[in-house]
Amino acid sequence: MGKAKKTRKFAAVKRMLNPKDIRLKENQLKQKKKEEEAKEKAVRRVPQMASSLFLAHNTALVPPYRVLIDTNFINFSLQNKLELIAGMMDCLYAKCTSPFQPVPQSVQQSISLSRLLSILS
Repeated sequence: MGKAKKTRKFAAVKRMLNPKDIRLKENQLKQKKKEEEAKEKAVRRVPQMASSLFLAHNTALVPPYRVLIDTNFINFSLQNKLELIAGMMDCLYAKCTSPFQPVPQSVQQSISLSRLLSILS
């Protein structure tokens, strides 16, 4: 074999990809899996907050709560036949007020909740 033929064969071998090359798709997937497993195994330490700081960030949050009623709550209360104010009080375990005008007791008995909502809107 001549010198030129040997160098041609050597260059052909060098151009072949190694089966463990990171540029191959299979090896990229294996590498991602290894990284994900390493993240899962990593110990995460979250500092525990002192229980004395409960609601310390905003001390103005005290009952009676003024609640803005959205349409989701109104639809939920209609579907489950709940009173609005009573439902809010059950949810928050405290006295609640809402910004809409309450209906007098005499009128309230004659008007259903769905009719009341149509009047208010």
